[in-house]
Amino acid sequence: MKMPDDFPDFLKRRKIQYAIVGTVDGKERETFGDANRLKYTSLIPPWFEDMAALAAHLENRVMPHMLAQKPVACLICKPVDSVVVGLFRHDTRHVTEQYRWGKEVDAELKAMWAGEQGEP
Repeated sequence: MKMPDDFPDFLKRRKIQYAIVGTVDGKERETFGDANRLKYTSLIPPWFEDMAALAAHLENRVMPHMLAQKPVACLICKPVDSVVVGLFRHDTRHVTEQYRWGKEVDAELKAMWAGEQGEP
């Protein structure tokens, strides 16, 4: 799985405490940050232990997909068809503000991955 070179900078700029990136077939998975920095980690096991099941769950869903266990918010994106990204951060804003932020982040991730796929 090819990661965009600027992904670590993106995580820092967007104040993401923990991220999971995996292929939809479940064969590759990489984590960034420290899940223990999150107040709650209970969103991680049921959603991200089986990336293939998560990808299947996301089929025909409005993306990006949001989960929350306040104050922890998780944004799930598919920047390309073969990759699922879970972004975790503390966020207590109203759900409509979180959704707007999520749409921005989703677009940014798609642009980052599109740039990587355009390289030789």
